[in-house]
Amino acid sequence: MHQYLLSALECAVPRRSAFYISIPITTGLNFLTWYKATGKSLDKKSYSSAHYKEVVVTNVEKASKNILLLRDRHPGKIIIEPTSLEVPDWTQEQYLDFWGDVIKKFINRVYLSPGWSYSRGCAFEFLTAVENGIELFDINEEPISVFEGSNLIKKAVSEYTSLDLDSEFLSNIAARLDSISSAHEKPPLQR
Repeated sequence: MHQYLLSALECAVPRRSAFYISIPITTGLNFLTWYKATGKSLDKKSYSSAHYKEVVVTNVEKASKNILLLRDRHPGKIIIEPTSLEVPDWTQEQYLDFWGDVIKKFINRVYLSPGWSYSRGCAFEFLTAVENGIELFDINEEPISVFEGSNLIKKAVSEYTSLDLDSEFLSNIAARLDSISSAHEKPPLQR
């Protein structure tokens, strides 16, 4: 399925020509706020439906405004967004792999939605863009550096950890970003 979807995009989108808007869907800042207030006290059965209604639906609704904003700001530009794609039975890892490949092949600029650093998917997309030399911006067209992105993710890790939520995935991304950032630092001038 993954390869068929990529092939379909190849029919319409030239390589490295589109913009991508990275959007928290199942996690993100909205998830953290909901989890603190409600999610952590729910039983397993109630958790899933409440998470979908309070986090996923809310994230997608918020994202629609940012998608329209970017499309209005860049008329005629192809802007790819992840909220419209639903593949039955795909795991989050399959979505990550797919969107990572889309970014590598078709994207020349990634926009990050507010609260992106609290999202596993957005953090992964940030890392993918960094590793492939793709420009990164917030929704207000301000550039985001590797250093800034890493620090935002570390802040998210700290908040996840304080709630006893799994933060290993985000921690690993922050570590990879730090490694990339260190590799690109210039040595001090010799006197």
